[in-house]
Amino acid sequence: WRPIALQWGGQRFFGAPAAEGDSSFPFALATSLSTICRELSVEIIRGKDIALPEYWGEVGHFTIGEVACDLISFNSTTLKNLFRNNRRNIGFDDIAITSGAQITGLNPSSFVPLADVPDDVWKIGGVGVKRTPDNPTHYADMDEKGADGKTLFEKCANPAKIKPSVWRAHYESLGTQEKYQGSLPFRVKQIFETMVHHVSHGEATKYVCAAGILAHYDGDACQPLHGSRLHDAQGVHSPYETVMLNLNRGTNGVVAKIRAALVGHTADSNITTGAEAARRTVEMMRHIRNNILSPEDILEVWSDVRHAGPGNGPDYHEMCQKLGTQTGKCMAEGALLLASLWQSAWAVGNGNQHIHTSATIPYPDLRQLFKPNGTPGHGVQFLPSLYLSEYPD
Repeated sequence: WRPIALQWGGQRFFGAPAAEGDSSFPFALATSLSTICRELSVEIIRGKDIALPEYWGEVGHFTIGEVACDLISFNSTTLKNLFRNNRRNIGFDDIAITSGAQITGLNPSSFVPLADVPDDVWKIGGVGVKRTPDNPTHYADMDEKGADGKTLFEKCANPAKIKPSVWRAHYESLGTQEKYQGSLPFRVKQIFETMVHHVSHGEATKYVCAAGILAHYDGDACQPLHGSRLHDAQGVHSPYETVMLNLNRGTNGVVAKIRAALVGHTADSNITTGAEAARRTVEMMRHIRNNILSPEDILEVWSDVRHAGPGNGPDYHEMCQKLGTQTGKCMAEGALLLASLWQSAWAVGNGNQHIHTSATIPYPDLRQLFKPNGTPGHGVQFLPSLYLSEYPD
């Protein structure tokens, strides 16, 4: 739970005479937490070991997923058409995102494109749907130094160190509880291997379902704050990746910026194993931090704009002016890796031999796969959500 106000008193109103029974109504007197913080000039800071409740907003995830559908370069008309025909199952399309259509605040019990199922369904779904172990699969604090003085970025410069046992030792040296041990690259590895399995068995529906859901984790990986100990410093997380994008999704918004960054680029088929999928994910995170946009860059802009807007609130237009282009480049990297993971899994699983349909898959067939969380009486969990200790090396 999260406190929203501080109660400092109360009143009780009476209706009918007491002889007719208890007809009084109690009312709490409270001041909202935001008002208290403003008046005291203080901020609430989340502890570094608290798992992220924030994420790329729907606009970010849907954009990365649907744009990746156009980046397939593998010599297979079936594969290209399979993703183009299932674009709206994965992440809507350019028109829906830029036109102001209702693509946010979706009901987890109705239509939610695959690219945001982990947030809009598994995080907030009810009995038989919600997956608590999925939370740490969305991030990894790659820039936090362990007890040995080295960060995961530094350790993983050696690809042999990109394995769960090394990461567990790193987190345990910091006293980080299991439920907060970020495992993002290993989630990508797991789903890549699952895609290969489904392709090799000719299971087009399961392949597309896994591929669409992978769009979410790949999208998290290309968001600079998801790989940093600074993930919510100064309360920047949701304002940057959700509010800024949601308010700047029009004609010259996020879709235009990501497509501009992708001119001349298409996916590759060079990923042959799950370990390579994890390595490429780590390398993308490193490249984005070092060469495109760092958490520190985001925080610097946030410090300038957070009280520069109407009513002393954030100026999101200025924020997008300063960060929009680079954010589009980050998302372009994510879309490019995503399409490479898709087509590499197709190549490894020999999709040209095993899958011969490129038809649009009925959404209820996809929902039937991803909805059950595997608890007693609730089916089999598709793409099982695991804690770091449950991933094999």
